[in-house]
Amino acid sequence: MGLFLATVCACRRPTPEPAAAAPTTPAAASRATPDATAPVLTVARFRQLQPASGTHTLEGYIRRLAPCPPCPAGAECKPCMGDHLILSDKPGPFEGYGTLGEQELIVFAPSREDLNKLEEGQRRRLTVRVTSKQTTALPLHDVELVTMGPPL
Repeated sequence: MGLFLATVCACRRPTPEPAAAAPTTPAAASRATPDATAPVLTVARFRQLQPASGTHTLEGYIRRLAPCPPCPAGAECKPCMGDHLILSDKPGPFEGYGTLGEQELIVFAPSREDLNKLEEGQRRRLTVRVTSKQTTALPLHDVELVTMGPPL
């Protein structure tokens, strides 16, 4: 079953919500590692739980890195839903947003620099925060990257 994404009419995703007692700042997200004591969830299990809030540790494959294209100040640019990646329980090429399944998740990145530290195809452990926003057609709130561990 495919899901369609809602678009945000801006080049950049709105400023992320402030995190309550976040373990790192977005600039430090690439240096920090996920909490080794936190339970690790698959993407499918996370989606099944549909958490409305909190910080969670997920493990999966980076199927797609999707930074927004640069948009000069004052220019009219194509809509971009925000810098993000697709995390999946299974490896392989990304087939498109219309085919997102229960084992795939859109994870928004605080910055393009965070995405630049990842590679498609890598298996990673990520700590994510569930926000109160819902800008996609997925049946859960937006998920934002907090920390990332080294490739597994």
